[in-house]
Amino acid sequence: MDTLRGLLRRHPVDALVGSSLGGFYATCLNAATRLPAVLINPVVRPHELLADHLGAQTRWCDGAAFDVGADFLPALARLQRKQLAADERYLVLLQQGDEVLDFRRAEAFYAGKDVLSMPGGSHRFEVSPTTSHASPIGCVYPTNAP
Repeated sequence: MDTLRGLLRRHPVDALVGSSLGGFYATCLNAATRLPAVLINPVVRPHELLADHLGAQTRWCDGAAFDVGADFLPALARLQRKQLAADERYLVLLQQGDEVLDFRRAEAFYAGKDVLSMPGGSHRFEVSPTTSHASPIGCVYPTNAP
């Protein structure tokens, strides 16, 4: 979190975007920054979900190895927020077919914020221009973008 806070101090940003654990981190940062945030299938209470994933891991995006130490879960637990402030602005995009996270936990935690919960999909958040539920998020994923 110190690295992320440092980046926010050095680089002006207008919004936060995070997916999965990145959504959790964006929510943690928003306790102080109050930036608008777009969260995609954010994890809620990750310290409860990651206990079975300590030790050697492989990043899905590039196959790089990394280690999740025993100190990681207590650090995540300390970052967990009990509730959100009324002035925090979120657009939370959930897919009910998420095979990793229970979308209902995020629906409950972000209740009162802008939450778009869509049937189907996956943890990677599948969207195509032909998907019937894609149009409400056209502002986030424009179909005419280069």
